[in-house]
Amino acid sequence: MIQFKDIQDYYDYLEKDNSMHNDNSMSLQEGIYKLIENSQDPLLKSHLSYEKYFLEFRISRGELEPMMKYTNGYEYPNIDLFDDDLEYIKTRATNCINPKYKAKYNHILWCSKHKNNTYVKLAVDNYFIFLDNVALDSDLSNYHFGQYFETLFILGQSINYKKEEVLQFVISILGTQKLNSWQEYYLMCLITKEGKKVSEKLTLFYDYSIKVINENIHLDFTDKEAYLELIIILCQKLNKLPKEFHNKRGDLFIEESEKHKGSFVISTH
Repeated sequence: MIQFKDIQDYYDYLEKDNSMHNDNSMSLQEGIYKLIENSQDPLLKSHLSYEKYFLEFRISRGELEPMMKYTNGYEYPNIDLFDDDLEYIKTRATNCINPKYKAKYNHILWCSKHKNNTYVKLAVDNYFIFLDNVALDSDLSNYHFGQYFETLFILGQSINYKKEEVLQFVISILGTQKLNSWQEYYLMCLITKEGKKVSEKLTLFYDYSIKVINENIHLDFTDKEAYLELIIILCQKLNKLPKEFHNKRGDLFIEESEKHKGSFVISTH
């Protein structure tokens, strides 16, 4: 558990936190729970509770997701728990500097009745800044990068904001080793399937994906299959014949099955 002396200590922690882990980590939540338990000031307790709700909200595909959903339709947390009409969150959205958290405060405001393009643009801007500067050191941090990017991409698409910059950002990091091959695939696949008016960029994804398949002999079966599927989708988008890549995908499955020849799994099919 992360321990905080007071709410200012918590604020200071958020300002310094540039890690790629989820902002709603259990350790961080437990630190807030402890402050709430030890607080006697009603206003301070209220502010700490708002921070608790803030941390407990998850963001997936550009939407706020509650921690829990009940069969009666009730969700926890929900926007109505901020019973000050989100004035505290508005203040935090202004005062918070760290882009990782400034993005989320503004994102919550965008998802509320205060929906305003100013909030969503600030969310996009700050998700962008965070991803552009974050360091990745593991497959888990790569995964979280992909989740944050998905939110950035969907928000930008929803209001037609910074679409070109986001696409150029992805193009600029392909092949730089910033991301592992799986996350590179994931970002290209997301843009290919859900991007609006991105056809001029798809040729770059097509060429890069073929390069990955041809040059990276260390790709495992799952990665190779994923890239071949992406290339087939790109062929359809670019009006290219996909037959060659359907054949390569078939060859890949034959090659993989040969590795397990004689095994129980193969012999029972």
